[in-house]
Amino acid sequence: MDEPRTQRFLIVESDGKYARWLQHSVSAGWPADSIVVMDWSSFARVHTAMTVRDYDIVLLSLAFDETLDEITTDGFDWIRRLRGQPGFPEMVILAEGGSELAAVRTLRLGAADYLPKRLLTPPRLQRSLKLTLRAIEKDAQRRAARMAPATPRPAPPADAKSLEYIATHTGASLARAAQQAM
Repeated sequence: MDEPRTQRFLIVESDGKYARWLQHSVSAGWPADSIVVMDWSSFARVHTAMTVRDYDIVLLSLAFDETLDEITTDGFDWIRRLRGQPGFPEMVILAEGGSELAAVRTLRLGAADYLPKRLLTPPRLQRSLKLTLRAIEKDAQRRAARMAPATPRPAPPADAKSLEYIATHTGASLARAAQQAM
């Protein structure tokens, strides 16, 4: 049986204390896996080179407005930019502020999950990550099934009735060719 693959998480959070709390919460669920913490200035420099080969899930701490009437934060722009980047890992958004409308828009833009920081607990975070990892695995299985070569089905054997039908409806030469093939 295959050994479980090491999961790779990236936490993007500029508040060092909160980042350590997130790292501890993730490591409680995946103690042997890779968890990297990066601040936003570092992430802004390297995000364009990042792919699923680097990380399975990126946890992004983003600020959102309480209403969508006047947007003053760049959270949605970041999600659009990263989703448009080929091969970028799945994103779990850790939202500062925001609302139900921000959550819906975030998910429609392609984030795997939206978790308000004010409601975040280690079990809630771990459940979100487990569901996201499960979705990644199912997507990989679907891609593998689509890529697998189709096995050709053998033609059913011709019986006497079929040969008679061919002879009367398509001509004698096709019937003879079918009989010779048997």
